[in-house]
Amino acid sequence: MSDDLKDYLGELNKAFAKLAIRTDYIPKLNIPIFRPLVLTTKQPNVLSEFGRMFKEANDRHTKMLEPFVPPEIGTALRAVPPKILEAVHQLALQSWYVSGSMSVPAMRRWGRLIQEQRFDEADEALCQYFESNLEEIETQLKNALPIRARILEAAFNAHLNGQYALSVPVFLAQADGVCEERIKASPFLRERGKETPKTATWASSSGSDMLNAFVDPLTKVYPIAYNSKERLPDFTGLNRHTVLHGEDSQYDTRVNSLKALSLLLYVENFVPSDLSDGDENIVDQN
Repeated sequence: MSDDLKDYLGELNKAFAKLAIRTDYIPKLNIPIFRPLVLTTKQPNVLSEFGRMFKEANDRHTKMLEPFVPPEIGTALRAVPPKILEAVHQLALQSWYVSGSMSVPAMRRWGRLIQEQRFDEADEALCQYFESNLEEIETQLKNALPIRARILEAAFNAHLNGQYALSVPVFLAQADGVCEERIKASPFLRERGKETPKTATWASSSGSDMLNAFVDPLTKVYPIAYNSKERLPDFTGLNRHTVLHGEDSQYDTRVNSLKALSLLLYVENFVPSDLSDGDENIVDQN
């Protein structure tokens, strides 16, 4: 197999093309896997309920397709969540977060660059991705977060004018605020006595391997949320505490501005509204 066919989607598309030749009946699958998972139903445990529904629908389609699907397609489908999980993990290690409009091949390509420690290449590729979609991202965020629109406009204008000292803290603060508003949990705060963010309880209950892969950054602590003990003397990454508390005087860069924006977009895309309670036992361990 040639290198360009080793990518998951290439393999899957090829397998489906072969299948189409062999049968004229392929059930339509309209599950928005890679679109923003923005739910407006304000019920407790909404992610868990959506995960259950997603899993049930996936099981039904799998059973329906079973007589028609060659083994290679089943193998490719089962490989999707682990590949997404690895890409999402690698990106978060460098304080980059995925969006609902990113393709799996792109996520995996950027993830491999980071895994190979080609950090400058990864940063530039991701900067180009976000900046090429900046107008669309701004519109999406303003529409989804209308009460924050004027603040977002100011932050986007600051970024466009190269005033990253202004855009970085605003994007970080808004990401924190949206997450707290929607699920009563901040990705930067931890439960008392635990080494996981408060969002971990929420993000671990989706009931779907696919959704779990996308929300994995909310289940563990990544560099953007490191506390003082976790930030080693040579730490130079984007960190919410050092930025918002004035400890980092070198944070105002194009890369950090877009990293902070990627977190805000990630939260808006993958954290649906949830009115469940959970304010107790929250501590700031920064």
